[in-house]
Amino acid sequence: MKQKKVKGALHLKRNPPRYHYERIDVSVQSYFVMDFEDTQFPPDGWRVANPDDDYTWERTTRASGFGSGTASAFMYFFDYNTTEETDSIFTPTLTGLQAGDSIKFNVAYGYYQDSYDSLFVSVSTNGGSSFSRVYRKGGLTLRTTNSQDDFTPTAAQWRTESIGLPSTVAGNNVVVCFVGYNDFGNNLYVDNIRIGKQPPYDIAVNSVRLFNEPFLQNVPIAIEAKLFWLGTASLPTSVIVTYKEGVSPQTQNDGISQTFFPAWSGNPVSATITFSTPYTPTTVGDKKMFVRSFLAGDSASYNDVAYKNFTVTTRITTYPYYESFEGSVSTWSTGAVSGNNSWIRGTPNKEQITSAHSGIKCWVTDTSLFYNNLENSYILSPLFDFSNLPSTPILSFFHNYQIEGGFDGGIVEFTLNGTNYQPLGTLFDPSAVHWYDIEDSLFNIQHPNFGGSSADYDDNDSGWIHSSILLSELEGASDVRFRFRLGADDDANEEGWAIDDIRVTFSSSISGTMFNDINANGEFDQSETGIPDWKIYRVGPELLENIEYVLDSTYTDSLGNYRFENLLPGNVFLVQEEQNGWQQTSPPPNEDDERVHVIRIYGNDSLVGKNFGNVHLGKISGVSFYDADADGVKDSNEAGLEGWEITLGGDINETAMTDSAGNFLFENIPEGTYSVEQIIEDGWVLTVPESSRYAFTLTAGQSSENLLFGNIEASSISGMKWNDLNGNGELDSNESGIEDWKIIISGPISDTLETDINGEFTFSGLVPGTYTVREVLQPGWIQSFPGGNGAHTITVTSGVDTSDFLFGNYQLATISGFIREDKNQNGVFDSLDVTYLQGFRVVLSGTHDDTVISRADGRYVFIGLSSGNYHVTPIVPEGWQNTYPANGSYEISLNEGQHSVGNTFGMYGYGKISGRKIHDKNANGNFDTGEPTLSNWKFYLEKESVVVDSSVTDSSGLYSFSHLNAGTYIVTEEMNDNWIQSFPMSGNYSVQVLSRTNAVNKNFGNFRFGSVSGQVFHDIDGDSVKDESEPSLMNWKIRISFGTRTDSLLTDADGNYFLGGLAPGQLTISAEISSGWIAIYPPSGVYVITISSGDSITGKNFANAQPGKITGSIFNDVNENGERDSGDIGMGQWVIRLSGRMIRTAITNSNGIYEIANLPPGNYSIREDVQSGWLQTFPSSPWTYAIALLSSGIDSGVDFGNFKYGKIFGKKFHDINGNGIQDMNESSLPNWRIRLNGARTDSALTANDGSYSFESLRFGEYVVSEQMQNGWEQTFPP
Repeated sequence: MKQKKVKGALHLKRNPPRYHYERIDVSVQSYFVMDFEDTQFPPDGWRVANPDDDYTWERTTRASGFGSGTASAFMYFFDYNTTEETDSIFTPTLTGLQAGDSIKFNVAYGYYQDSYDSLFVSVSTNGGSSFSRVYRKGGLTLRTTNSQDDFTPTAAQWRTESIGLPSTVAGNNVVVCFVGYNDFGNNLYVDNIRIGKQPPYDIAVNSVRLFNEPFLQNVPIAIEAKLFWLGTASLPTSVIVTYKEGVSPQTQNDGISQTFFPAWSGNPVSATITFSTPYTPTTVGDKKMFVRSFLAGDSASYNDVAYKNFTVTTRITTYPYYESFEGSVSTWSTGAVSGNNSWIRGTPNKEQITSAHSGIKCWVTDTSLFYNNLENSYILSPLFDFSNLPSTPILSFFHNYQIEGGFDGGIVEFTLNGTNYQPLGTLFDPSAVHWYDIEDSLFNIQHPNFGGSSADYDDNDSGWIHSSILLSELEGASDVRFRFRLGADDDANEEGWAIDDIRVTFSSSISGTMFNDINANGEFDQSETGIPDWKIYRVGPELLENIEYVLDSTYTDSLGNYRFENLLPGNVFLVQEEQNGWQQTSPPPNEDDERVHVIRIYGNDSLVGKNFGNVHLGKISGVSFYDADADGVKDSNEAGLEGWEITLGGDINETAMTDSAGNFLFENIPEGTYSVEQIIEDGWVLTVPESSRYAFTLTAGQSSENLLFGNIEASSISGMKWNDLNGNGELDSNESGIEDWKIIISGPISDTLETDINGEFTFSGLVPGTYTVREVLQPGWIQSFPGGNGAHTITVTSGVDTSDFLFGNYQLATISGFIREDKNQNGVFDSLDVTYLQGFRVVLSGTHDDTVISRADGRYVFIGLSSGNYHVTPIVPEGWQNTYPANGSYEISLNEGQHSVGNTFGMYGYGKISGRKIHDKNANGNFDTGEPTLSNWKFYLEKESVVVDSSVTDSSGLYSFSHLNAGTYIVTEEMNDNWIQSFPMSGNYSVQVLSRTNAVNKNFGNFRFGSVSGQVFHDIDGDSVKDESEPSLMNWKIRISFGTRTDSLLTDADGNYFLGGLAPGQLTISAEISSGWIAIYPPSGVYVITISSGDSITGKNFANAQPGKITGSIFNDVNENGERDSGDIGMGQWVIRLSGRMIRTAITNSNGIYEIANLPPGNYSIREDVQSGWLQTFPSSPWTYAIALLSSGIDSGVDFGNFKYGKIFGKKFHDINGNGIQDMNESSLPNWRIRLNGARTDSALTANDGSYSFESLRFGEYVVSEQMQNGWEQTFPP
């Protein structure tokens, strides 16, 4: 046997608690009952026997009998550590039982595979000394449902057991024992134990039946129920029964109600009822139909209700049909032929079945676990009507399955009558796609009733698979249902079966054209025509070119058209047969470089335009020849060159060798961009083409022919470039070559190169012709050889090398230097002077005149100078000073080719200092946004303790000092009366000025002192305003806090105070509260004031008052007269609520008195919280007091009166013996009219227990009477 799948937390072993014996006389109440609702366990007087000290009987709140309460007795068999153990629970000793009494109880048990857990009931008539067994059930006979999980029953998974007691219980001490026997199965629950006489009134709804199956949307369903009479009283002649879909009716009118007159019969006594009003479902899906009885006096409510699960579907008549199972309600349902059912419509989360095929939901055998042992379950479709279809329907679906191969299996079935199911299709059915995997599974052999199928689906590791079948045998049928059924042996350990995206549709066709794609654009253009007799294949997906997977084929007709018909849903793969000399252009290649039409068919599709395009291939050819006259033309006497290599590059890369006539050929060339090049043999030169290769673009089917490659033996020209030091145009022995000098050749071949380390150069690979060789003259040099135009003209013949072509040059003189910044203006080039200046003009005069501008690195250069005397001087811009050389210029004598360097000039840029004068409103030492500037304020500039300049701020507060030489300067301001400087902290700025220093934002801030004033007064009426009659308060201490500094002062004779000399900032002012006083204004008792420069703030007054109080009481206004009479006592613990200037709450003391003290003067409203069942009588509407409280005022006598409502109640009963007393056996009378007259007129109907009541009665006298019914006589009151 496989291991259980255990869920949830483990239960701990426990020993039973101590118990004591108790004797209960059952005759007092006719029966003994236990519902385990009390938290004590074992209940008082009960005991538990736990021989193996393992799990035993316990109280659980997992479930209660038929959902009647919250708890039950429980045996945890699901994880019991050993088997064949017994645990017992014993009742107290019961006396007073009679012959004919019985035991009734509710039981729930989840059957787990082949386990045989049992429940025994035994009875002792000698106080527990010995027992006789009266009940035994186990395994299948005990089960109320099947469960593979840790079983917790629903309200519907309970059963009621009834056991007759032996006649020997009469007059004896009876103990009843419930014994749980463990076979490592599943959990057992017992509840609602009743021992003794059965209740007089007890109807049980045993079962519910529904008719007119299949249940269709908007089609009435007949409802039948079976009733059992379990009471001891006479059979009722009528009973009210109600049905309701979805939930159990709570009252007899909560649903469709009907009064029945049952035809009772049989033993046990029962009757079958049928509702005259059928149920008509308006929606589809899984539903529950509840039926409940309502009988007066029925005390056993737990068996009054039963229900039936059913599924409402619909008849499908519109096609194509598609179901994705994503909706909230499905017309598909599930069930089991036998064994357990694990089908769920949800989201799978397994190792292979990881998700639905589309969306998030599908039908699957459990969303996360394996399917069950011995499972034989299914999902069932709605009804399909195929009676009026245009063609044969097709069933298709996607499924993902991992079913134990050779042992378990899944099949597809159909039924025409809702009862008899037959397998749909056969293994590898020719009218189906992917139909079954295996001929016979072990489950088929062991369980022939699997449907007689000789094939099924089992092992699969390919994920989601599409299957479809032509429903020829069902064509014309009107009531067809499909069933997907899974069967398993007793050792199931696979993920199971998932079904999704089910369709019912019709066969499809695909057509297209094979066309000559002349422009190779992959499109079938209007000017392009079809190609006949071309073969098209329909293949399987495994390998598109493998003939083994060819499913069908056809040839194009005279117009190039083709067509495939009678295609089932699924993926269709179409490919063309390849033909030599053609290239396919359509459809485009996929990621595997396969040109294939992959077409998704869902059914009833007529898909057109699935075209195949092809284009003729082109060729490239030409000749390689000996171009004797090097004219780039193949003359008749010029022979081809054999064995030369030709390369093709671009969209295709190939190589060809020329034949004996020099010809080459590339065939089957598709459209694209190409280049053709000849590999040049050593010692040869290409004469044609000029660019050494041919490059071109071929369109579809185009060819490129007669490409010529002319060749001739190569020649060369060489020479030398030298430094003609004496400029005589001759290469003297002391003169050497010049390296890296550029030489140019032009003629039949043009080229450029640079001389080597010896000044030499060679142009090789030349074809015959006339060439010109010249040098590229460099700045500062003059050519001395050759004369004339400075070039050599040379005629070259094939295979001849010519040499000794010379070029001579000599060099001119230069003057150069730098423009440097003299940072400290000292006229000396030192470590500070690291900046070179660009853009300064330098003037040259003398033998040659010129002007240059210094570059980014500060350098200036005069070049191309002949020998002579020169004068060099800079032009000094505005704001600058030339600091060196001392005389401001250089005198230079130059020789031929001399380079005069280091002629550097120093420049100093005058400095500048500026800033603003700020009105520092908040004195924070910063120039904040919004702070104004001050004009006409004087500033001084000092150097070496001497004032060297002054400046007055302009309208924007700006001062400045400019044209400053290098040095250290001090900037100060001239102070004005009543102003305080806030920054800079040092009172001045010290500025080091160097070249081009621009010291900005050297700002100065100033502010003026401010003041605050106000008054302290006695605010008698608490309105925070000083009225004319309200006096000022002298000698009242005012406290001031400014940052970390504090101070205080006293008000003068008029209550005034004044604070002056206040710097900007935040100031806190408060009035010290004297004993017996409270602050009225400001509410917080303090002012927080922000002072800006020069502010004079007034009116910061303090209002103070002496507190008052309000007192009163709450009394019981017994006679409801709105006055407190001598007998009206005070009432404690009542809530008083005060609102207005303050919100307060008070509670009355034991004498009903309350007090609310320490109240500031002002307007108040006061009320009471009227307690439930009381009526406020004083004060009158609006039931509140409005009070204007003055300083030190006391308002007393604020009282509240209340009257407590009265109540009259009683009971109406059937006084069988007429003694005016309700005896034990006398029942109450419901629905009896009781009337009230007097201060109020009213009436009431008695409840089910005969009780009535009149509540919320005002003060006064009343008369209570009953309304007599025919045939009755009143016995009480007399």
